[in-house]
Amino acid sequence: MRAIKFRIIYKNKVVGYERLVDGTWKWMSFDTNGTNRENWYRGVFPFNDNRRYQRDQFIGLIDCAKTDIYERDIISWDYEYDSDYDGDMPIVKRTTGRAEIKDIFDRSRIFTAAQEGGGVLVIGNTHQNPELLKP
Repeated sequence: MRAIKFRIIYKNKVVGYERLVDGTWKWMSFDTNGTNRENWYRGVFPFNDNRRYQRDQFIGLIDCAKTDIYERDIISWDYEYDSDYDGDMPIVKRTTGRAEIKDIFDRSRIFTAAQEGGGVLVIGNTHQNPELLKP
């Protein structure tokens, strides 16, 4: 079963995470976590004021560096695939590119790339690195 978790964004910065573990929501904030340890608390992220927080959902896949892939992440890929056959010999093509994961339904783009030989890597997100999508 796919893990259910969210990355919490405030002012284009990752400020915490939420996840569902054994039927219980837990959250972690970098503001309350002065050390580099992860301290998880019961419940959902405490939106205790009128700040405009955003949630990016984990899409259920990880990249080739074992990084979780969330909505609004920017991924790059570079892989070869068999596009056709010339007699018995496959014609190998190479594809490269980068794209934003707009929502959880973009899983198919990553899954196809991973099935064809990997090379999918999270290189940033649209909150902190929008310039990565410029041609």
